[in-house]
Formats: sequence, C-alpha cells, structure tokens
Amino acid sequence: MPGSLPAPFPLPIVLASASPRRQALLRAAGLDFRVAPADVDETPPPGLAPGEVARRLALAKALAGAEREAGDGLVLGADTIVVAPDGRLLGKARDEAEARAMLLDTLASRWHRVVTGVALIAARSGWAASAAVESEVRMHGADRLEPYVASGLWRGKAGAYGVQDEPSPVAALRGSRSNVVGLPVEAVVALLAEAAAAATATAAPGREGRP
Repeated sequence: MPGSLPAPFPLPIVLASASPRRQALLRAAGLDFRVAPADVDETPPPGLAPGEVARRLALAKALAGAEREAGDGLVLGADTIVVAPDGRLLGKARDEAEARAMLLDTLASRWHRVVTGVALIAARSGWAASAAVESEVRMHGADRLEPYVASGLWRGKAGAYGVQDEPSPVAALRGSRSNVVGLPVEAVVALLAEAAAAATATAAPGREGRP
C-alpha cells in the first residue's frame, strides 16, 4: 500500500459509496471497510473550479454518512468529475445518445481532465480532512469508441467511460490511474494516516478527547 499506515488500522472505515470500483480499489489496498452509501444531491455548485466542486461533493457525502454513524468510524466520501476540453463538467450519461455525444463528439482523440475529491470525517469527534486529485486522459478515436458505446460499459460512469474497461476506451493517461477509476488511493491513504495520527494525539495522556 502507498504511504505508511498502522497495521492493523485502528479505526473502522465506512465507505459512503455504492461504487464497486471504489470498493475494489480499497480492497486491493488491503483495507477493511464497511459500505454505507450516502444519498446526496450531486449537482455541481456553480462558480467553483472543478477540484473544489469535487472536494465539496465528497465532503457532503462523507458528512451525510457521518451523521448516521454512532461509533468511532471514519467515513470516506468521494466524487469524480470529468472535465471536457472546453471546460464543461461531464457527469453520468442518462442514455446511449448522451453517452455517444460525450465520447464521440466531445472526448474522442482529445485530452481532458479527471478530478476526484476525497473526504474523511471522524463520526464521533468531527475531525475532517479532504483533498482533490487531478489526472489527464486522452481517449481513443471515434472508430474505437463507437463499439464501446454499443457495449453499454459506459453506464453509471462519469464522462460515460471507465479506464479499467476492456477493451479500454483510453489511449493515454498522465497521473494517478486509480484517480481516473474513481478513487485516488494515494490520497486516501494520506488522509487515513492523518486521521490515525489525530486519533492517537487525542487519546494521548494529558489530552482531552471528545466523549
């Protein structure tokens, strides 16, 4: 696993997402966790940079999850945004026609950005931290993307594609691959390390923890 975490990790982790891809990434990182999806409005707040949009939505999901937790769990929220070459934010395609428009008309053969916000909230103490990670992606041309649209693999994915799909619609990638999948593992590990350090400091002799 990237970074350094106590083994075993001392606090329960709750993933506020139903995404099977995020769950797979956490498992591959060797982390134990419980899934409790948070239902929040994912409409991007206006007037903000993509990184701030993703970070705020991730915080909203983590907060919604933390409000349901009664124990010492750390609630992890995440939100992924695809930024088209013209700056538009691309969410999940509603149907095949919209997926085709995103992939063939907007992204084919071009570079674009993928931004994932991650947030971690300690349900009992209210400790919180967040981050946003950006990667750059270039898609294959329309001849490769047309069969991908027909496959239906685009369903439920921001920007109407998944880098992990086979055959992949992605021709090249700069930065974190796990970020493009939907959860930048390196950033998550860094936040977990911060949370573990904060919990240790709070529990140390002479420090008052929240009851």
